[in-house]
Amino acid sequence: VCVCVCVCVCVCVCVCVYGPVCLPCSLRLCMYLFLTIHFSGLCAGKNVVLTDLQEVSIRLEGSCQALHMFSLVRCILWTGPIAGSVYMESCEDSSLSICAHQIRIHDTRACRLRFHVTSQAIIEGCKELVVGPFVGARLEADPQWWEASGLRQDVNLWDQVQDFNWLVPGKPSPHWKKEEIAEEEEEGVQDKGKG
Repeated sequence: VCVCVCVCVCVCVCVCVYGPVCLPCSLRLCMYLFLTIHFSGLCAGKNVVLTDLQEVSIRLEGSCQALHMFSLVRCILWTGPIAGSVYMESCEDSSLSICAHQIRIHDTRACRLRFHVTSQAIIEGCKELVVGPFVGARLEADPQWWEASGLRQDVNLWDQVQDFNWLVPGKPSPHWKKEEIAEEEEEGVQDKGKG
């Protein structure tokens, strides 16, 4: 069982206890924190819940089964490959780099999102989203994490976002836009992949 419990606004304790009962890993009510959580052993493949976080930077290493996020404000998140789905609700002014099979986003605004997603992402009730490819996903994630997640590295549908509040054929949604990627950044990623 992997349980992360925040004991005050600045200190968070992450404990892994091995046993037959499996609870989701959760982090709640944290502010001004930098945290790395690595899923391994019996903690691998569990669900993660992030709730009511403000100005928190989180790096999720390894592969978890699902990620649920509620009320993240001015946060930074980086994930390794997530085998299942990501659900995000009521988040704002955050920068999220997510690698998953499925992504659903509700009532979220002013976020920068970088995806490696193997199905079309869905948004509903969102505004001012900037979406780009998670270019570092293949370079930064351990190959074992990819294998554990079962995600395909060669499929990334980051730019095929379905907006359930914009069903006008032939006109792009006003609720999200593609991130412009600088040529230098794209070349840098290609160079890192070669070495």
